[in-house]
Amino acid sequence: MSKIREILKEKKTLIPFLPAGYPSLNATKQFVEVLVECGIKAIEIGIPFSDPVADGPTITNSYSFAIKNGIKSEDVYLLSEELKEKYKIAIIPMLYYNLIYNKGEENFAKRISSFADAVIVPDLPFRESHRLRPHLEKFNISYIPFATPNIREEDIKTISKYTNAFIYAVTVFGITGARSSYSKNTYNYLEYVKKISSNYVAAGFGVSSKEQFEKLPTDAVIIGSALIKQIDPDNIGKSKENIKKLINSIII
Repeated sequence: MSKIREILKEKKTLIPFLPAGYPSLNATKQFVEVLVECGIKAIEIGIPFSDPVADGPTITNSYSFAIKNGIKSEDVYLLSEELKEKYKIAIIPMLYYNLIYNKGEENFAKRISSFADAVIVPDLPFRESHRLRPHLEKFNISYIPFATPNIREEDIKTISKYTNAFIYAVTVFGITGARSSYSKNTYNYLEYVKKISSNYVAAGFGVSSKEQFEKLPTDAVIIGSALIKQIDPDNIGKSKENIKKLINSIII
């Protein structure tokens, strides 16, 4: 059983997303330490990319900040190896397909095998993932497929078979970004995916509160923009306090 499945079978899980290198790699390292102290067992690490297709202004701006500071994919891989060695947490790199294509699918899978438990590629449609998945499977890295609010029943059944982690259920039509509430349609859609899926389901996009974490009918919930908003690039100490306060307000 994959490490992520072991975590998800215990209880409903909060998975934070951090953009690597915002505002520095050393700061990201400190933020992960805070998350681990809060009890977090799985983390998404965003690899900065200049042309994100689904990210709202909060994540886009954090990526731009990191890119201007010269953060490269290899920097993030080295950081992730260090975090994996130190904390034994599940690490899920999230990146765009150009970075994989540029390196080659096999080389990419081999490179991240030292730290990655799964990988998220938001601009890679499931039907095009057949080039990547076999290389990931060779290194026991789970591919995480997406479900969107207009997904068909047969597609939920299909993608459920092709991950050893979870289905990433996008909660809304649109881009990432903290939201104060969800419509009834969102809850109905997530219940539908959960009912049809034979796999674990994680809800992402817009999560910002304990109420949402508890009410969303999924096995895990991913928090990104609301977490990044706690980061003040000019005050790392205060950022750590803010992150700790937000995470504890949700899971305690």
